[in-house]
Amino acid sequence: MVLEEQILHYYLNHIKKFFILFIIIIIIFFSFLSFYLFLNKKYEKNYVVNISKGESLEEISNIILFNSNIIEKKFFYYLLRFQNTFFNKIHYGEFEFKSNTSIISIIDIISNPSNVLYELTVVDGWQKYQLDKLFIDLFEKNNDIDYEDILADTYIYQSNNTLDDILNLMKKNKNDYFKNFDSKYPHNEYSINEIMIIASLVEKEGIDYIDKKKISSVIFNRLQKKMKLQIDASTIFAITRGNYKLSRPLNFDDLKIKDKY
Repeated sequence: MVLEEQILHYYLNHIKKFFILFIIIIIIFFSFLSFYLFLNKKYEKNYVVNISKGESLEEISNIILFNSNIIEKKFFYYLLRFQNTFFNKIHYGEFEFKSNTSIISIIDIISNPSNVLYELTVVDGWQKYQLDKLFIDLFEKNNDIDYEDILADTYIYQSNNTLDDILNLMKKNKNDYFKNFDSKYPHNEYSINEIMIIASLVEKEGIDYIDKKKISSVIFNRLQKKMKLQIDASTIFAITRGNYKLSRPLNFDDLKIKDKY
């Protein structure tokens, strides 16, 4: 009986020691994990990485932790797999990480749409060829949108946005803008397309705000009286359709052109 108690006591002591060791290992592991995730800063200065569509998680790990060892990259890869499987998917595009960004913040950043923003500005009075050049310069692709669907404005977009995303943003911007004026003059007397045409004429003819205000009054007065507008910009557009800049002055023969504009 005494021997059995000694054996039981012996095993209990070993189980207790094993349990204490296990607890210590767990504490060390989670301490390391907490340090790695929350306190370990990966960049000495602000840094931008580009994650291309279709890149594997392992490739993403190598891109983000370009200056880390293989073990750390592998550990980060498994964190990305865990995030991608159970939480938000990893996004693609450009991402900026600040100098004090932790690992957990990096994972959160790339699990959301790109945080690198760009500006695209459409200038008042631009013609179609100028819009085409802007889209080709930025996206290496011509625009597939009607000229009258775009308002002059500055548009903010993310690095992973496509040209189609930008065009949809422009259409929404125009629709939202005109919703605010449905019952006000001149929106209650003219169609949106007519107002866009009038606005284009004003932009091409006017020099500053005061000048444009006077020209718009003249245009609306002539329209009310069903007079000819007699504006150079309408004749120029009838010739060029906005596809190029007319490099010569208008002449009397131009005024004989039969055109709806």
